[in-house]
Amino acid sequence: MKLDDKKIRNEIKNRLSEYKDCYIFDEFTVPSGKARADLVAINGHITGYEIKSDVDSLHRLSSQIKEYDKVFEKNYIVVGEKYSKVVARFVPDYWGIIVVQGERIDSIHIKFLRRARLNPNLDFFSYICMLPGNELKYIVKENPKFQVKFSKTEIQKMLKQDVVSILTNETTQKQKMEIKKAIRYFFKGKNLKMIYKKGELV
Repeated sequence: MKLDDKKIRNEIKNRLSEYKDCYIFDEFTVPSGKARADLVAINGHITGYEIKSDVDSLHRLSSQIKEYDKVFEKNYIVVGEKYSKVVARFVPDYWGIIVVQGERIDSIHIKFLRRARLNPNLDFFSYICMLPGNELKYIVKENPKFQVKFSKTEIQKMLKQDVVSILTNETTQKQKMEIKKAIRYFFKGKNLKMIYKKGELV
């Protein structure tokens, strides 16, 4: 049986929904607008899933990999039987590979050929662009370093791209890790003001 996108997507979503505290998003457009992840899951990391069903082609995969690598902490390619033996040639070795197979709709199963590793090409600038401008401005306002340099009014008047540049170029690695954590919290529906107030990023 040829598995189409819908059947594969449903199986992956069912599996992800079994994980504790996992949030799932369909059709997630990356900040550049040049790609749209079939699924994104947030469960410890922000993970992108690109589905190539038995009725799809791989001709756009190379450009999708480039865009996924900019913003997702981990990535998976998910394929049906058609590409199961060749897909490893087309994705980086740090991408995970999942094969979804089944002869009947009631016997579909998921097989992990390779677990995803952390993406070494993550672009912090692109990553934080996933967060709305006002949320990014709040993060700047909460940083003591920037409280000295800018008033809250000045920060609020900044363009989003300027705020992103400040957070990319003028924060420490520890602060970048805290910002990544804040973004995960945001996509889980948590209020960043409360998160900072409670000190949950430390």
